[in-house]
Amino acid sequence: MGNEIAGQIQTGDGGENKRLTEALIREHQLVEENNELASKAGRLERAVEALTDAMRVLMGKNEWTFNEGSARVYVETTKDLPHALWKRLKMYVDLIEPTIQEEGETKDGVITNTEATTHAGDV
Repeated sequence: MGNEIAGQIQTGDGGENKRLTEALIREHQLVEENNELASKAGRLERAVEALTDAMRVLMGKNEWTFNEGSARVYVETTKDLPHALWKRLKMYVDLIEPTIQEEGETKDGVITNTEATTHAGDV
């Protein structure tokens, strides 16, 4: 790729064109290195997630993570969740459920629920 870039620059006095060619080649190399690092980071992130999931299984936990745009719901429970605790969790979910009539909907479709923060401790 460096030769292609070098071939696109006409030779003239040599000094300025050479520096420009070297800068373009280095920029291209940095872009390729960045793409490679991003790919490695993605693979590493997936490996960490798999290892974390395996640790939770060994520790007897269930985990659910759901994302919708910038919003996130994360729930972690023990595998032997007692029914009484399940009922409390369900009450909490029912309490914080947003309703369009009460809370309104923003133009980007995100429903806010300010009531959840004031009553969450009541469950």
